[in-house]
Amino acid sequence: MRITIRDRVTFPVPSLREITPEGYLKVPGRVARVGIQQYLASELGLTDRPPGQIVNVYLPH
Repeated sequence: MRITIRDRVTFPVPSLREITPEGYLKVPGRVARVGIQQYLASELGLTDRPPGQIVNVYLPH
């Protein structure tokens, strides 16, 4: 037997939405790619390898 319970909770969230004088909606957001990304060791703050070494980082979501 499988039982699924769904519950909704609503709570106030301060909104950062803004409408410009031209009528556009401005909403802050973040954009990121998923998958394997390449960074330099120095960009990640890694000290156990040379700063110019490429490091593959998997970003699942």
